[in-house]
Amino acid sequence: MDLTVVAIPAYFGGMGAEYLWLKRTAAERGLTAGDYERRDTLASLSMGVGSLVAPLVMSKLLAPVTPGKGRYAKVLLGTAVGAAAVTTLADVLARKGDGPLPPAGVVPSTLRSAAAPADPELAAGTPAESRGEAPGPT
Repeated sequence: MDLTVVAIPAYFGGMGAEYLWLKRTAAERGLTAGDYERRDTLASLSMGVGSLVAPLVMSKLLAPVTPGKGRYAKVLLGTAVGAAAVTTLADVLARKGDGPLPPAGVVPSTLRSAAAPADPELAAGTPAESRGEAPGPT
């Protein structure tokens, strides 16, 4: 037996017991960060139910594309190989492009918007290093 099947009901029971204790002692201890909120409770319970249901659903969903067994496994593998080839080709073409990429922190003039930046040196496209500044976020 899968331990998850045993653990999830125990988890629900623990949450219920904790909720009852918090509700019973709320008047004497006041509002705390550990108090339950309905949305948090529903999210936790949904994740618990999801962890029970997911193995059943995933086996049915993935069966058609499982390599070596599924009806559409060849299509999945072909798509993955094709995507890898297209990505590799795009990377090679980008590296052999029209010229080098601009320095970090410089926006090419073709991409600048009509609004002028607040810093006139940035508008000129001067990299931070050449202005005597440290590169990176400030």
